[in-house]
Amino acid sequence: MVQVRDAHLLGAEDLNRLIPYVEDPAPFSCVLLLAEKADLRLKFFTTLKKHGVVHRFEPLKEREAAPWVGAEARRRDVVLKPGAAERIADAVGTDMAQLADAVERLSLYVGLGQPVRPQDVDEVLVQTRVRSIFELTGAVGRGDRREALAVLRKMLQDREPGLRIVAMLARHLRQIWSTRELLAAGEGREAIARRVGIHPYFVPEMMQQAKRFDETTLRGTHRALFEADWKLKSSRLSDAVVMEQLVLRLCPATRRGR
Repeated sequence: MVQVRDAHLLGAEDLNRLIPYVEDPAPFSCVLLLAEKADLRLKFFTTLKKHGVVHRFEPLKEREAAPWVGAEARRRDVVLKPGAAERIADAVGTDMAQLADAVERLSLYVGLGQPVRPQDVDEVLVQTRVRSIFELTGAVGRGDRREALAVLRKMLQDREPGLRIVAMLARHLRQIWSTRELLAAGEGREAIARRVGIHPYFVPEMMQQAKRFDETTLRGTHRALFEADWKLKSSRLSDAVVMEQLVLRLCPATRRGR
């Protein structure tokens, strides 16, 4: 088998040179091209569809992770308590292999026939991103600069990409903003859970954090997140420098944690 990585770097002209081989491949070999993206309108790919196989491996979307965990748990006869699937998805992300592994580890941890609770997820996946991101958002919500920087450095040491941290912070702060508006409108816990898209188990903490922010502060946090995202994608600054600058902006020195 011949494996070609980063095939997305090949231009249309380069791919066209492979068309004769695609039309009449060697019977004793298999050629596998791996690409992050592909323009399926190109002649090469239309030819490949006729003589070979083109398969797209779509990653789970964030909103699909928790339902996938629930389905995987049922397949393994693992019972998840309310909030556990969401906790696992927040902890692990959208990698299906890692999600399946998390379900397996949790089932072994609680024992045969025992349900998996959200607190079990915290115990077993303590070093994964759920605990770190909850600690980071909590520290940011309190304006605790020292703790936020300490958690951030631990996440970066664990090779958590800066862009992923920004994305998780942005998602959490959007949820805080939505929760704040729903609280102002007099909505209750169940309505907030439904509208914000979180399990009711997590609503009390979200409500507490929402009360710490006013609209002006929230606008400032979103501006800071936008600028950090841009720097991570376009500047030569390291993730550590950009993310520390972001935390310093999210936790002003005039607040607790100076």
